Amino acid sequence: MTELWQAAFAPSSIFYTILLMVVGLYWITVFIGLLDLSSFHFEIDAHADLDAHAGLDAHTDLDAHADSGQEVNANGNPILSLLGFFNLGKVPFMVFFSFLVLFMWIGSILGNHYLRAEIPAFAWAWILPNLLISLSLTKAVTSPLRGVFKDEENEFKNNQDVIGKVGTAMLPFDDETMGQVSIPSRQGAPLLIRAKATEGKQILKGFSALVVHYDEEKQYFLVEPYLA
Repeated sequence: MTELWQAAFAPSSIFYTILLMVVGLYWITVFIGLLDLSSFHFEIDAHADLDAHAGLDAHTDLDAHADSGQEVNANGNPILSLLGFFNLGKVPFMVFFSFLVLFMWIGSILGNHYLRAEIPAFAWAWILPNLLISLSLTKAVTSPLRGVFKDEENEFKNNQDVIGKVGTAMLPFDDETMGQVSIPSRQGAPLLIRAKATEGKQILKGFSALVVHYDEEKQYFLVEPYLA
């Protein structure tokens, strides 16, 4: 146990150990009810005419299917496509991240023991192989879980479904700058849309916004301040 403790807090492993502690703290808060599984939910959508997803949505267009708010669709972006291949976005982010951190931590411990990764040069050389191996193991473990989270499909099927909805500004924006608005869903994950304010209006972070129009050409929504 002493050797494991020393290995966990060795210079080449301490970063992964801290991440593992953060992950452990997160799951403790989930189990006692302070947070839920979607508290750190991210979605990746990096194409202009893609499915509607709730999360990190670079260009939201809802004219295709809304695959439960979980699918990665990263046409044209090799990095996001690669992450999607490893199931990032196909299961909740914290599920993916937790397994990845666990495997990288184990890899760093084993690397220290068998590959002399405590030596700085070896430690740096081991980072990429450790990451790739950990991603592969994470994919293997999370693939059976993909179907578990397929029941969280939200009700937004196309752009018109969003018109008239009220959401919360995630960033401050006006009629010139682009912002993001989170639209709550009656089921499944919320929808994050790109938006600008109507002419002459400004919306601050955390304030409510009413979706009034979708610009088909520029592919963003127009919203205006909303007072309940």
